[in-house]
Amino acid sequence: MRRLLTTSLLAALTLASGTAQVEATYTASGTGCPHPFGQFSSPELQLRGMANIGTTPSLLLLSAQNDATAAVVLFGTQTLVIGLDPIGATSCDLLVNPDFVIPMQLTLVLTLGIGLLELPIANDPQFAGQVLHAQGVMLSPSANALGIAMTNRGTISIGDQTP
Repeated sequence: MRRLLTTSLLAALTLASGTAQVEATYTASGTGCPHPFGQFSSPELQLRGMANIGTTPSLLLLSAQNDATAAVVLFGTQTLVIGLDPIGATSCDLLVNPDFVIPMQLTLVLTLGIGLLELPIANDPQFAGQVLHAQGVMLSPSANALGIAMTNRGTISIGDQTP
């Protein structure tokens, strides 16, 4: 019992002194809109690199339809699930409450589009522990009646492990 109290006290003191380290994480959730005719997997976002302060990880948009002409990434601090079937985006959900939008360049590789967006994170301890949610959106005439395709949601937690 005494050891448990000592460990708990040390943990509390570490947190109070501000020296606790915050781990960078990335979690994917939800699914992207299915490709028409089920030819390929749904578009998805992935994070390459760790989202620590002072680093530049990259968001990858994979499996975009080959007719996708433009892409943006929605970023927000809150999640949601709004089905877009009523407006013509069959089996698509808006998974991020967008606070801001950043364009992403798409490149056609073989028969699918790939997007890359670098995310430079300032080397400022105030960013550690902050959480952002992201979702890719592409203009894709063949995707559905609305002509958009969407990815899964990626949740990025910024860590404080400086390079």
